Amino acid sequence: MVLRLAQRTRPAPPKVPPIEESSRTPRGQDAARGPRKKSTGPQTVGEATALFIEAHANGTAHQRAKAHVATQLRQLAEHAPIHQLDSLLPNLLIEQWKKKHSPHTAAYRRAQLHDMLRWMEQLGLPPATRQNLTRVNRPSPRSVTASQDELATLLRTADPAMRAFVLLTGMLALRFAEARAITCRMWNRENQTVTVPTKGRKEHTLPVPPQLEEVLGLAARSGQPDAPIIELLAGRTLTETGMRKRWQRLREKAGVNPKLRPHDLRRTVATLLYRQTHDLRAVQQLLGHKQLATTTQYIAPLHPDELRPLLNALMQWTPKGDKLQ
Repeated sequence: MVLRLAQRTRPAPPKVPPIEESSRTPRGQDAARGPRKKSTGPQTVGEATALFIEAHANGTAHQRAKAHVATQLRQLAEHAPIHQLDSLLPNLLIEQWKKKHSPHTAAYRRAQLHDMLRWMEQLGLPPATRQNLTRVNRPSPRSVTASQDELATLLRTADPAMRAFVLLTGMLALRFAEARAITCRMWNRENQTVTVPTKGRKEHTLPVPPQLEEVLGLAARSGQPDAPIIELLAGRTLTETGMRKRWQRLREKAGVNPKLRPHDLRRTVATLLYRQTHDLRAVQQLLGHKQLATTTQYIAPLHPDELRPLLNALMQWTPKGDKLQ
């Protein structure tokens, strides 16, 4: 399998509006300390988070998630002066995330909150606010994968729209959002490739297997090259929530592992490719990762039954016939 990753210059992160400062003529003891600057920027948490949200709301998925965290902090402490905000309300927000979301999500949002508070320190936020945030331990990477029988069952059970989704995530290893965004315009019929917008506004070009080419050809008959193929095949607009509900219904109807998530199909492809090739670089190129360390987290550990023959092969060097005295 030949994979090609299109290179693009990484875009600069969104710029948060600068904080205007004005200086006054120092007098008395202030003169000995040097010029003193008085901030004319945001004074309350609500004003600061409004700037932060505006700068991130229309960015990448990661940046929009930062804007969402800022919105939640604003709801708790909108009228609080920045210089008086301590860690009490931010930690209350973290506790809410720990109760409502998975450990992965709670840890991810805590990291985003940490970054935002660090930015707010230039507005007068005490550094202790960020330093005293409640810690959230990031759990070990998931190891759930689908068996080849489960993948085949999902494809047999799925309607055309979900069949396309399973092929995109379980064969090309696309992320949930990437699979939803695929359009016919991204498909190069002559080269039999599809070019996918990925994180960081880059592009990732992958070969199109025959099964997926058939689905793309069916969607192309609609004459709407810029519409997501999954929505064309479903005959309706699908929100993220709607897609997840369709996945749950498919999973139940197919009778596969009830813990199986769409992202686990991406892990499944990575694991299968590594076990077939033992080439981490090939897996990295398929997944479109910049760091090889990220790729290794996608390879599921071996089951003891799979590990036993490998160990037996390694033990061939041990002397035979020796008995313990």
